Amino acid sequence: MKNRLLKLSDAELLKLGSHGNEMALSIIFDKYFFQIFSFANRLIKNSDIAKEIAMDVMLKMWQKRDLIRIDGDQSLRPYMVKAAKNAVINFHKSKKLITESISNPQLSSALAYDGTADAELNLKELENRVSRIVADLPEQRRLVFCLSREDDMTYAEIAKKLNISVHTVRNQISASIAYVKGKLNDYRNQ
Repeated sequence: MKNRLLKLSDAELLKLGSHGNEMALSIIFDKYFFQIFSFANRLIKNSDIAKEIAMDVMLKMWQKRDLIRIDGDQSLRPYMVKAAKNAVINFHKSKKLITESISNPQLSSALAYDGTADAELNLKELENRVSRIVADLPEQRRLVFCLSREDDMTYAEIAKKLNISVHTVRNQISASIAYVKGKLNDYRNQ
C-alpha cells in the first residue's frame, strides 16, 4: 500500500488525507519534515526549536489539509517553506517580546504567566472563548479570518484563493476583528 502511495503527487496525497488516510500524512511527513527542519535550523541555529517549528508546520498542514489547494503535479514545498518562514518570524517576534518585557517592568507584569493552575486555567478559558467567538462568525468571514490569522496569508493571497476582491477580504477581516473584540469586551465586563 505504501509503495503505491509513494508514487502519488502531493495533491493526491492531500486528497487522500482529507478522507482520513493517515499513511498519506506519513509520506508527506517523510518528504518534508527534514527540509522544514533544515530551513528553520539555518535561520534559528537551535536544533530543538527548529524541530518544534517543523513539527508545528507539519501539524498545521495536516489540520488544514482540506483548505490547501494545489493542482495536479504541484508540490507542497512552497506552502511548507512559507509556513516555516512564518513560524520562524513568529519565533523571533516572541523572542523580541520576551526581551522587551525583561527591560520593561510594566510590559513584564502584563505578560506575566506564573505557570500556576489558575493562570493556566484562565489562559485555556480565554483560548476556548476566542475559538467559540470565531466559530460563531459567518462561514465566509470565519474562513477569511482564519486564513489571515492562522495561515498568515496576505489579503491578496486570500482574495485569489477564495476568488473575491481584496477590498472584500479587508472588510471581512475588519468586521471579524471588531466582532471578536466586542465579544471579548462583553466577556471581561461580566
